Amino acid sequence: MKNKMIALLLSALFFSGFSQNFKFEHTGARAAIVSKQKIKEAKLLTELMPNYNGEDAFIEILTTVGGNETSAGSTSDLLTQEQKNLLNATSMGTDILVKIKYKNNSTGINSGKELEFVLTPGPETDAQYPGGNSRMSEYIKENVINKIPETKAFALDKVSESTALQKVSRITVAFVVNEKGEITDATINRTSADAELDELVLNAISKMPAWTPAEFSKGAKVKQKFIVSIPFKGGC
Repeated sequence: MKNKMIALLLSALFFSGFSQNFKFEHTGARAAIVSKQKIKEAKLLTELMPNYNGEDAFIEILTTVGGNETSAGSTSDLLTQEQKNLLNATSMGTDILVKIKYKNNSTGINSGKELEFVLTPGPETDAQYPGGNSRMSEYIKENVINKIPETKAFALDKVSESTALQKVSRITVAFVVNEKGEITDATINRTSADAELDELVLNAISKMPAWTPAEFSKGAKVKQKFIVSIPFKGGC
């Protein structure tokens, strides 16, 4: 029974960069990680957004700086000084929302065609678990799956195959890999509704071996925040 749970957990285990300060919610907006150096050197919006062709438009850049939501606008691909300042002031890991409202070629007013794009300032090299994602999956198997009590494993595995997809729950943990590669600030973002499982996952994440820290192009190490999401049968 536990083997079935292992297969489900490891097939769906994933982790990704986490944006810690962004407050705007936009379903379907496309996202891209852009290095701080590239943001600093950019003069045109097209240098940061490959999906934007530079066509005349009303452009608004929104982000969070110092806990405050801030925006800066323009009417062309050329970044204004205000927009550059805003982009450069945005902390790594904080999402930047770019709203593009295209102009009507004949009237010069809003045509109704819009594009939204999310840029996230980040390091050139992401932090990495020793040995990569496959080794991290092995660690989760050894330190989470194999430690779930048989009685709990049986209870979670009672769900029939026909309803399994409807009964998949997920534990999500956020954590920081600091400049030394150490795991800090691990917290439950999404509970499994089972305190024992939550504690098991949180402890495993907190005790992971040191990662290779994220770094900028010139070799400076930087902390980076991640989320780990682990699905399992059962839950509500």
